[in-house]
Amino acid sequence: MHFEQGHAAGRRHTGESRRSAARPSGSSKAWQKGDRLRTRASLRILAAGAAALAATAIGAAAPAQAASAGSLDPSFGTGGLAAVPADFSAGTMLPQPDGTILVLATVTNTVTDGAEFGVLRYNANGTLDTSFGTGGEAVASFPGATAEPAGIFVQSDGKIVVAGSEDIPNQGENAAVVRFNADGTLDTSLGSSGEVTTHFPSGNANLPGNDTANTVLVQADGKILIGGGLETCVNPRNAQCISETALARLNPDGTLDTRFGSGGFAVQNAGSFGVIAMGEDSAGDIFVQNGIGGGQPTLGEYSPAGVPDSTVTFPSSSSITVSSTGIGFQSNGTYAEGQSVKVTTRQSGGPTAASVVVNSLPSGAPVAGFSNPPFDYANEIGQGQNTIEALAFQSNDDVVAAGVRCSGTGKFCTGSDELGVARLTATGSLDSTFGAGGVTTFSFSSGLSALAIQSDGDILIAFQNCSSTSCESSIARVLG
Repeated sequence: MHFEQGHAAGRRHTGESRRSAARPSGSSKAWQKGDRLRTRASLRILAAGAAALAATAIGAAAPAQAASAGSLDPSFGTGGLAAVPADFSAGTMLPQPDGTILVLATVTNTVTDGAEFGVLRYNANGTLDTSFGTGGEAVASFPGATAEPAGIFVQSDGKIVVAGSEDIPNQGENAAVVRFNADGTLDTSLGSSGEVTTHFPSGNANLPGNDTANTVLVQADGKILIGGGLETCVNPRNAQCISETALARLNPDGTLDTRFGSGGFAVQNAGSFGVIAMGEDSAGDIFVQNGIGGGQPTLGEYSPAGVPDSTVTFPSSSSITVSSTGIGFQSNGTYAEGQSVKVTTRQSGGPTAASVVVNSLPSGAPVAGFSNPPFDYANEIGQGQNTIEALAFQSNDDVVAAGVRCSGTGKFCTGSDELGVARLTATGSLDSTFGAGGVTTFSFSSGLSALAIQSDGDILIAFQNCSSTSCESSIARVLG
């Protein structure tokens, strides 16, 4: 099974406001904090904060520990941070075999105030690769619409496929796909000048709907599979909406593959937030992970022709290649989920939130031998609020969790937000060789967007720093 590469911090449900490219918090199109494991697309941060961030990392004050696991990598960018260009909001990151890093981004068009698809390529040292696109930047716009990318996939020939959504004023949202050549130029052999849009057909044909494309993969024959969701609403103001999962398959030239599902689509009324990860095994069977707001994700399986199967059967003789947009997913179908649990201690005087990771089999049953006690990113159980925004597996089955921590009890934080990172062993215990007893924190002021693991085990994190007037994003590399 081949899953889209890279890990982001989840996707919102279809229809949520998604115009979020680095605008002031007071804007009518400002980014909004979503549920746990939801994408934060509005990101940029200045490299000037690198020194302060590095100084506040647990265990990073002593020079002898500067190169230890859990500290910022001083060889990356400036003090461990790579700056993201103005008007770009960093999202899903995709480390490449040659050491370069592809970064999916939402781009703010300063003329129209709309959003566009963007891809950045960084060298291994955190500088932009100026041989890619224009100065390291590749951008695709949709005339008359605001667009937000969500999934990215690199074909065997190096071409880059991006899927997301376009929002046309007074018309709703459609799924959108763009393909770039390996050098960052648009591949005009796809659709109209390198771009394709499509609308998932709803089982509720009489209701207006919004489409969300969350993930994409290119099959061995070059066909493009996109996964997402469709939401149709009787009364959007009262949240009287019906959510459906949706797949579509395009031919290599961008036309619909009408032999797939029904006319190129496979839509099910699954009551979920749509497909958030998908892939195929060597037999061509398609596996999907559906996001459930506030609940455990569910798995589904389709035949190569797009017909849903009644049961999910992962191949026993070979593993699947994994992609994910928010939830750690392994090649054997097991997946991890981050949760928050209430903790009250004598010192806290009120409920606080610790984090815990649950590792599950494809059936939803817990993985035997994996047990993760609640943890605090600062090793101060009962004195802070913790969330898990993204998860990823390392090659040795260790689990990396990243999220947000702030000091305080009850519903309110009394201190500034911090970026928290934890590493768990394959059995669920905190890895004492990472950071301070398995956890570390970095100072920042807002949220986390994406998490990715390089082949050498180093950890890439895209996050944001917001003031009252703007949001700025950066990419950090933490030694693994």
